[in-house]
Amino acid sequence: MVKGCPEKIDMKFARWIWRYPKDARPGVLNILQKTKADVVLLKTSDEVERWLVSSPQRTSIGGIP
Repeated sequence: MVKGCPEKIDMKFARWIWRYPKDARPGVLNILQKTKADVVLLKTSDEVERWLVSSPQRTSIGGIP
């Protein structure tokens, strides 16, 4: 972790990561489904690569390319 970052990797956080797909992901997907935002779900590195190649060039936001 970066200096000054209050989050630490501990057993509680590791458990949250491990259980995220079952416990939190359904709720997150439900919220995203209700938004008007464009949402892209990519499940494999191949899907990411294909999406990056096929997506139009995006402008930077806040200095992040």
